[in-house]
Amino acid sequence: MPIKILLYVFIVIIANVKLVIAAIYTCLIQQAILWSRKRLNAIQRVMDKINDLTKDFLEALVEIEIVLRVLFFKRYSFFEKGLAYFIEYRKENNSRVEFLFGPSNWDIEMIIYTSNGKFAFKDLLIIPEIENWVNINRYKQENSRNIKNELDWFVDFIEDFFAVC
Repeated sequence: MPIKILLYVFIVIIANVKLVIAAIYTCLIQQAILWSRKRLNAIQRVMDKINDLTKDFLEALVEIEIVLRVLFFKRYSFFEKGLAYFIEYRKENNSRVEFLFGPSNWDIEMIIYTSNGKFAFKDLLIIPEIENWVNINRYKQENSRNIKNELDWFVDFIEDFFAVC
């Protein structure tokens, strides 16, 4: 008889351990789901912001294209790779301007190609006239980021760059 009681107690203990393990497992799953939801919500907030920036960038491109046409630049190519955009404008004299926008920092980058070579914006700052223009016309960000204003500043820069060079 005592063996049966011991066996019964042992079975009850094992059953209770299984219940405790199941409860711990359930709790861990709930925590993982909660963490995943928080992470998903954070990612969604970031993606909403990125989508807004991309939308603003694409809308601003349409507006600056008018000014670029006045400067005799025509859109030559438009590529979208993942979340990044590459837009190239060309002039008849083989001058080119590229705008790049996308990850990782979502800044607008500009590259100018002339008969003298390829120039990233920072490369142009070694030219005294360009450095002076940038110092006088420094871009001032308002309260929140305005991509149209950033592109307008770059177009003003392009206009003066091709007048100087």
